Amino acid sequence: HGLFVPVIKDIASLNDEEIRDKIEHLKQLANTKSIPQEDLKDATIVLSNFGSFAAKYGTPIIVPPTVVIVGIGRVYSSAIVVEEEIQIGKLLPISISADHRLITGGEITRFLRTLKDSLA
Repeated sequence: HGLFVPVIKDIASLNDEEIRDKIEHLKQLANTKSIPQEDLKDATIVLSNFGSFAAKYGTPIIVPPTVVIVGIGRVYSSAIVVEEEIQIGKLLPISISADHRLITGGEITRFLRTLKDSLA
């Protein structure tokens, strides 16, 4: 039945539990194909999980009114340097596309740093 991309409105006003509850509710609506049209439009930031299709990398495309798309690739193992030693570690590719008419590269870079820190 295609891809459903529900939008959580005013997410900054929700706590973690409320966000989780909203996600679970939207998942139930998606399973029954009953998401209201109002919950499928006007996203500011979109998460794209192209890693679920076994893609390591991707280039998300902005479609207005979206301002930012964060693309998450497939986790993979690779050689990494930890405290000057080579080890095998897991890497998570993250791509971000932004509409620079609405947001600066500096703002996106700070957002990416915050995202990476929250995943660590």
